[in-house]
Amino acid sequence: MNIIFTIIIFFAMLAVLIFVHEFGHFIAAKRSGVRVDEFGFGFPPRVWGKKIGETIYSINLLPFGGFVKVFGEDEGLTPLPGQAGGKRDNFDSARSFTEKPFYIKMFILFAGVIMNFFLAFVIFSFIQVIGVPTGIDDSVDSSDAKVFISGVVKDSPAAIAGLKPNDLIKEIQFDGSVVQPKKLKDAQEAIRNNAGENMTIVVLRGRENIEFNVVPRVDPPPGEGALGVELLRATTLRYPWYEAPWRGFWVTVATTITMIDGIIYLFSQMFVTGQLSSEIAGPVGIASLTGQMTALGISHLLHFVAIISLNLAILNALPFPALDGGRAFTLLLEKIRRKSFSTRSIQTVNGLGFAVLIVFLVFVTIHDIQKLI
Repeated sequence: MNIIFTIIIFFAMLAVLIFVHEFGHFIAAKRSGVRVDEFGFGFPPRVWGKKIGETIYSINLLPFGGFVKVFGEDEGLTPLPGQAGGKRDNFDSARSFTEKPFYIKMFILFAGVIMNFFLAFVIFSFIQVIGVPTGIDDSVDSSDAKVFISGVVKDSPAAIAGLKPNDLIKEIQFDGSVVQPKKLKDAQEAIRNNAGENMTIVVLRGRENIEFNVVPRVDPPPGEGALGVELLRATTLRYPWYEAPWRGFWVTVATTITMIDGIIYLFSQMFVTGQLSSEIAGPVGIASLTGQMTALGISHLLHFVAIISLNLAILNALPFPALDGGRAFTLLLEKIRRKSFSTRSIQTVNGLGFAVLIVFLVFVTIHDIQKLI
């Protein structure tokens, strides 16, 4: 796929996800009577900004994020009577985040996370209507079922020929015969019965039909098969619109649970081994995956966007400084100890947290580039 088109799709996806998240904070603050000083796409330094009403709408240099600057948030989260959280000159208490009840503050802090979950739910629900690519076995009768390559063994005939995961097998040509596989056994028998003989496999990759000449092995290593591929039979399942929200809800719940388990495992492995897992992707890796999903079709791309939205929601909910969860955790600590932290201490901790996130982002980006080289 054209790299320019992939970059455009990636940044469009990123813009939607950031906007939805920050709009959650923005609308929650507005509805709660809190003044919003700035709605920013990206992180400073500021490239462009325009003040409309009381809010500056800005575009910033670092595009991998966004922020909503809420009035009073930097004054200390929970100033109590006789106890200032920061500078109080010209302090508009009626519209300050600081002066709002505990539950309102938590609502504003987690509104972005809620919006990311809601976006994933909407996308998953929509996918149920337009069609869900679903793996099936040969016992399921389906006229539109297709056979895909789901995995390729390293150094196998398939890998050497250039076959890749997600290739759709259109035809297998051998000895004057043509097989258009609709079931797994169609492809498996054609490959197995022509071991040692040259054959041509025609696949659909993105929107392009590509031919590969390959010779299946007569005596392959155990568990690899003659060609060295894993096959998947899939069809597109569609559901009535009235079932979509219910199914979308449960897909969102199940996917969230799976992702939380995966995140816990990946970070625990990272702390044990001291190395980044190959499963962790940064901006470059996500951009690459965006191109792959776009090539597979709208359902795959939308599913990928929903996954990234859930990922943003879960990560932002973590109790880490500079993240929404970290600020909520600080608020909870202040509630428990009935004493606010100083403005300087909050800014210092959040600044350190942000610096750690930037360093981690740099390492993940380098890791992404190394995987692509």
